[in-house]
Amino acid sequence: MSLKFLQSKSEAVLAPLGNIYASVVGSYLKILKNKAVKIPLPVISVGNISMGGTGKTPVCAFLAEYFAKKGKKPIILSRGYKSRPDSLPHLVKIHDDVGVCGDEPLLLARSLSGKAEVVVDPRRLRAARWAIEILNPDRFILDDGFQHVQLKRDRDLVLLTPHDLEAGWNRVFPCGRWREDEQSLERADMFLVNLWGRRIEEIKYLIAKRPSLRQRPIYYLDVRVDGLKNIDSGEYAVNIHKRSYILISGVANSQKIVTSIGNFLGYTPHSHLPFPDHHDFGRESVKAIIALAKEAEADDVICTSKDAVKLKPIPGLRVWEIVARSRIMDGMEDRFWNRMAI
Repeated sequence: MSLKFLQSKSEAVLAPLGNIYASVVGSYLKILKNKAVKIPLPVISVGNISMGGTGKTPVCAFLAEYFAKKGKKPIILSRGYKSRPDSLPHLVKIHDDVGVCGDEPLLLARSLSGKAEVVVDPRRLRAARWAIEILNPDRFILDDGFQHVQLKRDRDLVLLTPHDLEAGWNRVFPCGRWREDEQSLERADMFLVNLWGRRIEEIKYLIAKRPSLRQRPIYYLDVRVDGLKNIDSGEYAVNIHKRSYILISGVANSQKIVTSIGNFLGYTPHSHLPFPDHHDFGRESVKAIIALAKEAEADDVICTSKDAVKLKPIPGLRVWEIVARSRIMDGMEDRFWNRMAI
């Protein structure tokens, strides 16, 4: 029985617990924020109100790519979920083992090689001071930073999804997936809505029903599949010639991946094998992938970039990593980047 099902059936019981959770978290963060430290370089925080699945990692990469093109030297600070480095802070290398630095930091380091560095440390202030001394950056991007208030930021960017604006609105854990309540959004100074393939007009209608969002600039992000990359050969492709394929995903919200790859290829996967977020893909997982591919009579396996850094080539199968592209929609790109110019 899923947590989502239990939440839908037990709102009367769970909602008061959510209020208590929000109150405790809010009080704790207020104490930490009063002790926040300002560092001598610009800090852009990329965070969310819900528990994962909003697109923070692609947005961090999106920002870093832009700054690198402008001749800047950005560094991404990550807490490194599930990382186990020998020492901290840890500068992520492209050949690191995923167990050392975590899947998302490794993905960022590889995709941004030569453009931006990634530093792992749950104590982001310590990481920033170390990076200033060793790496000579000119700005920081704080990954998953909305609740990490110990480090003052110059831009506090909060990601929202259609689910946040609809059924998920102000439903704090354990009643829903929000980490904090609606009042906490006052800390943000701008919002970025990941459209998840929805029309902007639909999203604007939803936003109009949320007065607490109207006091801050709101931008819209479209993340679309741009191609496929073979994890073994590096071959880039824009189609797999109508062959049957299976999809695997170890991300927080996998349904959007199913929709995105289906729209890109023009047909849906024969089967979808979802794994938990940050899944490690050990021997049993690979066996499950092989068995499902055999059942589907498919030689093609498609996965997300976050999964690809943990998967090795599988003999007899073509494993493809989804390559995605982000862009700011509704003619607001210049305004968005102007706000980022700090």
